Amino acid sequence: MPGYDFFAGVPQLPPDNIFFLASKAQKAQGKKANLIIGAYRDECGLPYPLPVVRKAEDRVVAAKLDHEYLPILGHAGFVEAAMKMLYGDTYNADKMIGMQTLSGTGALSIGAQYLYQTISKRIQREGTGTVPTVYVSDPTWINHGNIFVTAGFAPVKTYRYYDATRISFDLEGMVADVRGAPEGSIFVLHQCAHNPTGVDPTEEEWGVLADTFAEKRHIIFFDSAYQGYASGNLDRDAFAARLFVSRGLYFLCAQSFAKNLGLYNERVGVLSAFMATPEERDAVKSQWEMLVRAFYSNPPAFGARVAHIVLTDPELRAQWQQELDHMSGRIKKMRALVRKHLEETYKTPGTWSHITKQIGMFSFLGLSKEECAYCQEHNVFITLTGRANMAGLTEETAELLAKTIDGAVRKYRAADKL
Repeated sequence: MPGYDFFAGVPQLPPDNIFFLASKAQKAQGKKANLIIGAYRDECGLPYPLPVVRKAEDRVVAAKLDHEYLPILGHAGFVEAAMKMLYGDTYNADKMIGMQTLSGTGALSIGAQYLYQTISKRIQREGTGTVPTVYVSDPTWINHGNIFVTAGFAPVKTYRYYDATRISFDLEGMVADVRGAPEGSIFVLHQCAHNPTGVDPTEEEWGVLADTFAEKRHIIFFDSAYQGYASGNLDRDAFAARLFVSRGLYFLCAQSFAKNLGLYNERVGVLSAFMATPEERDAVKSQWEMLVRAFYSNPPAFGARVAHIVLTDPELRAQWQQELDHMSGRIKKMRALVRKHLEETYKTPGTWSHITKQIGMFSFLGLSKEECAYCQEHNVFITLTGRANMAGLTEETAELLAKTIDGAVRKYRAADKL
């Protein structure tokens, strides 16, 4: 007698848009620009393992370390070094807790699970209240919604962030939405180098946002995926999180070392939290240990050991800073080159200053969906929202991008609007 086929009727979901498009770009023939996946490429368009990481890897291998389990919350030395890197002089071991995670995605996922379980259990215990709404920026990294919906939060809503008309940050809209959201809502904030737009608040605007959050009892969750990779300076890129600590605003933060150390496939990250008391710290630690034990028991060691050496060895730390400055500088150079080709080589109708005003790996090019589709059809692979990985450009493909944008603009924008 056949068994019960509980797989029957399970719907097949569509493939992930980003990885599907990236696969299509890889298979494309001829001259092309693959600007989909957020990975840094060197001047020749090749993957760039950081030289400082190679040195640290050699040290790990030479040490002939064992392969025993790490503690549930991971490599303690790495976690402490990562938190000190993020929080600087505002680091407070008594009021902060951190743990190693499976990169930034893992940090967000564990943090989301922690929030949902803690809040839902409180609602059950007290018999009052509802599960809060999660607010993400409009637009945001496509996986943010997936993570919080999977944790149990639904639906995920957006707050105003990007003004498509001005191609800039919408401070007034965001402030209004933070004030208008029900108290206790969860707000996901990009710490620096906003993905996908490359548009960040200024330090003064972060001050306004901090004042606004101080008015409300919201739960704040920072996503810090690009520290040191936006401006080239680790301290400058940590401004927002340090400001919120200095203002006494409690929050969670997900850190990733995929981009700034090039440890994409090692999945190295940290989840941390800033809270009011040591007692809260110990309670949260116990909750995180329970979650990790249930999900994967403990994280892998190799990438954390590599990152720990780079973060704590003075010589390698200095070299890393130089390499970060080089990478961020090359991205800025590619931005300037694309803008120059648009404005001078092709004299493309429209305004293109936003390309150099934006920061970090990604740029929102300000193109329509039809114009983005035109780019894809001509072997320039960007998303249909106009997000392009500027770190994937070379001098040759920077001109190809500009030339293709020029063709798209001239085809789809009416003459009276140019």
